[in-house]
Amino acid sequence: MSSQYVTGGAFVIVAGLLWFYYSEYQEKAKDYDELNDKYLKQVIAINQWQERIQHLAELDKTHTQELANAKSEIDTLRADVAAGRRKLRIKANCPVREASPSGSVGDATSVELSGETGSTVLDIREGIINDRAKLSYLQEYVNTECRGNDGKPIP
Repeated sequence: MSSQYVTGGAFVIVAGLLWFYYSEYQEKAKDYDELNDKYLKQVIAINQWQERIQHLAELDKTHTQELANAKSEIDTLRADVAAGRRKLRIKANCPVREASPSGSVGDATSVELSGETGSTVLDIREGIINDRAKLSYLQEYVNTECRGNDGKPIP
């Protein structure tokens, strides 16, 4: 009878150990699944950030090239005006004195600008082009950084 008790006791001990290790296994499997889920979410977040960074780099490259092209165009115009190959003219309606026999209110004409004034106009034009390009860039940057592909704000 004692061998039955020893066998029964050994069976209880083995069953207890099996139950303990199985519950430990289940706990570790649960921990692994949670960590794996966190890892996958982080991989997705990193990929999204990399896509945004790439998009911003492309945006920066595009706008930098647009600014360089605009500056080159202005520099060419400025050089042409300075060399006398081109002249700047402003189309304007000039008021006519009341004593004029035709009785018209204004006369459409063009006014030729001096070299210094023409250069100033080109400087102003360059500033306007640069400001527009920068505003466009900043608007796209804000849209990229503050909104996702679905148009919703990024947390």
